[in-house]
Amino acid sequence: MATIPKYIEIKTATGQRAAFLSPRADKVKEAYPDCRLNGESTLEFLLPATSAKIEYLTPECQIWAGGRVYTLLKDEAVDTVRDKKNALWAKFMTVERWAELDRSYVEPSLSNDPLSPIPSDLAVIIVGGGSDLSGGLYTVGSAAHALYAILQGSGWTMGTCDVTGTHDLEMEKVSRLQLIKEIQNIWGGYLVWDSVNKVVHLRNANTWQNYTGFQIRYKKNLEHITRTQSNKLVTKMYAFGHDDLDVASVNGGFKFIVNNSYTPREYIGVYKNQDIYNAQELLEKATAELSLICRPRYLYQTKMVDLRTLPEYSHEDFSVGDMADVIDSDVAPDSPRVRIIRHKYNLFQPWKCEVEIGDPQERLIEKLKASFGTTGFVDSKYRGNGQSSGYSIEDLTIEDAKIKSLTADKITAGTITATISILGPTITGGLIRTAASGARIEISGNGIESFNSSNQRHGINAAPGNAAIDLYYNGSQKYGASYNPVDGKVHMFGNALDPFLYTNGDFSDPKGTWDFTAAAVSGLNNYALANHTHSAYVKTMSSQNLRMQSFQGATNYVEIWLGTTYLGKVDLV
Repeated sequence: MATIPKYIEIKTATGQRAAFLSPRADKVKEAYPDCRLNGESTLEFLLPATSAKIEYLTPECQIWAGGRVYTLLKDEAVDTVRDKKNALWAKFMTVERWAELDRSYVEPSLSNDPLSPIPSDLAVIIVGGGSDLSGGLYTVGSAAHALYAILQGSGWTMGTCDVTGTHDLEMEKVSRLQLIKEIQNIWGGYLVWDSVNKVVHLRNANTWQNYTGFQIRYKKNLEHITRTQSNKLVTKMYAFGHDDLDVASVNGGFKFIVNNSYTPREYIGVYKNQDIYNAQELLEKATAELSLICRPRYLYQTKMVDLRTLPEYSHEDFSVGDMADVIDSDVAPDSPRVRIIRHKYNLFQPWKCEVEIGDPQERLIEKLKASFGTTGFVDSKYRGNGQSSGYSIEDLTIEDAKIKSLTADKITAGTITATISILGPTITGGLIRTAASGARIEISGNGIESFNSSNQRHGINAAPGNAAIDLYYNGSQKYGASYNPVDGKVHMFGNALDPFLYTNGDFSDPKGTWDFTAAAVSGLNNYALANHTHSAYVKTMSSQNLRMQSFQGATNYVEIWLGTTYLGKVDLV
């Protein structure tokens, strides 16, 4: 049998009893708890503005009422109101204390990703393929694993978490409450709060269907009922997951699914869920989604008399989230069994109440968006189990996403681990290098430079503005080549960095000493002899007195002389 509360209990921030507020002694009135499933939970009440007990209603106090604990730590917490009778009232607008998790953060950060073991400040990275953050209690990648991890150090614990699926959770600079809501968005299910014991549950919509036999019945407890019908039908649905994943591989080659159980006509829709990486899971979620929206859906808003305070109805019981029967042959001819999604009642006169039951997505989503506009609880995308879901680009880490119109000034930190192909655009300025130190190649305003592990120039180096290239070995220049626009020749330098060869077109002018002792030259022809009538052709390079003399006879050969010194002979084959 339900009991009628006699008072609201006020406690200090540390939990010490401070005051009681009752309708008779303190003139408390219009005290209305209002709880929504997957939404906000509030308590509002009026107290005479002259009441001495207002001093106990501090921003950090605890307000215990109706089996829940509320807090005043919120915007627009207290109004001072003058009514029609010229009386002054203080209106207190509280929220259930799980809202305080919106001022709690995971510090300094949290990650189980081996690729990002130390993420940025206030970042949370929990991936399915990472390390275990629960000490073996829960499966890595599950909602229970993620929820358990982010609640550590918050003062709250996790109760029952029976939603399924393996997903990742990555967010930056958001509160624990936003993380909890994102887990609900990604994995689905219903959030159920126990603010007295500071426990949060995440329940599977298919397995959590608590039914106590409670009925909302015409001519019994029903005062008023409104049934809202939603006729936004979809009978053919295309399904897409992460990075345009589709269901063709598990759906006979088709990227769409069809459900004509209500009408044979075709109404096309698209289901998108970036949190799904597996085609089979995408098919299951899209099938469940389509089964909900292929036919009309109903929301029932009722005003009823809660008879549980009467002895003959003491066996009846219900809570937000329970299943209930609607018995009204005219308004609900099929007597549906639907979920209680909202309960608003007068705390001291609980028989005066409003109940919302059913779950048409459009109405519920708009209500939740209005309720959590400041924290972005619900986005306008749906999850495959029929519950609202969504994701936001802002404050999230996005992997393998397709982002259009991304400008460089938006990328300020991080490491790119993927292979990237750049087609067409130009990269300008800065330093490009293969490593921060050690053996590497650098491209910058200084040109192309090569270094060894000792940070010495080693390999090819080329400077901009000069038609030159140098070859280094362990910091020492060994070879060079440059173009001299004055004489129009390419100059080649050796180990002593003196030029040893000039070349211009078909003519080469060697300098210095050339050692042909170990040379074996083949493939030469009688080009010089064929173009000269005399038996010997002599070319003298006067600057170094290098002379080459060819001979024609039984054998063809070339003698090379330096002044009067014979250097060697090359046979012409």
